[in-house]
Amino acid sequence: MNLLSKFFGIKHVQTIHVGGDGSSLALIDASRYEGFIRDGDWGKGDKLIKHLREQARDLRVLLWLTGMERDWKVEVHIGAPSVSIDRDRVGLITAKSDRLHLMNYDSLTMAAQFEDHHLPDKETKKYAITVSPGSYLCTLQTLFEPGEIVQAEGVAFRIYLQPLDAVALVEARKRSIQAFVDDPVFSDSFIDQQLLQSEISPDRTIHVSSIERQLAKDFADVMHLLHPGWIRAFYRGGADGPMSPIGYTASYVMPDGVKILSMLDDHAGVFARMNENGRELLLGKGQPIGVILLVVDADGQYSTHYEFKKMRRWRITKLNGATGEPDGWKP
Repeated sequence: MNLLSKFFGIKHVQTIHVGGDGSSLALIDASRYEGFIRDGDWGKGDKLIKHLREQARDLRVLLWLTGMERDWKVEVHIGAPSVSIDRDRVGLITAKSDRLHLMNYDSLTMAAQFEDHHLPDKETKKYAITVSPGSYLCTLQTLFEPGEIVQAEGVAFRIYLQPLDAVALVEARKRSIQAFVDDPVFSDSFIDQQLLQSEISPDRTIHVSSIERQLAKDFADVMHLLHPGWIRAFYRGGADGPMSPIGYTASYVMPDGVKILSMLDDHAGVFARMNENGRELLLGKGQPIGVILLVVDADGQYSTHYEFKKMRRWRITKLNGATGEPDGWKP
């Protein structure tokens, strides 16, 4: 028996069956989480999601969207994950007491509507996780692929709670690692959107370089396939709202000049994946609105540039005498 288990009753692994409406799940510090929304109808517009984001900034809650209204089994580990998977998500949470609790959508909305509905409620008291008071780096692993049918008896999500000292917490907060959620519009229920995805290296440096590499690889691969002999290519992706899809324009340089790249039906899947990665890059930077410029050379070199204020920056066009290269871009 380890010391945490012996002296504090802390289990290194717990499996919790969360019942009720599991279209959204959350991990909360119930001793600090403020569930009630005081300024009017909780279900109007995006009030609930804004409220949750405010609570997340104070490290009181982490939320993730499952996309399915059903029960879920969640496996919780105390410590860092030994293996990283493609869709790891990371966030921060602080426990002021010796408990964190998993919550379903039902309990979150009941607390939002009624001031006297306190969390954990009767149902979610049994979803308690015993921890030592302090701050944690939380890694969420989704153990199924989108569209995959998950068996009721199987574990669908795995959570790792890694204790952070004060220095590590300050470093992580500087890098805006706070909440899993990415500003979905709230109506009758949460909708399934791409979530914040970042990587954490052993020295706790949060980065998005792997997404940039994948984006550059996809772009270079399709360029080699479609336009042999290309020299340099430009991908510009932009989102002007937290729910708007990434819109893209692209161009490439050939020995005889700059060409505008059009999306071809045969390769629409590649461009769709590139746009999804573009959205993930913005979210990884903590910015749901912004512009990305990816510059890839035929020899494999690439660079990624970001703009979060000037939404017309680096426009790619050949209209009105423009060259087809990103406007204002310099090598």
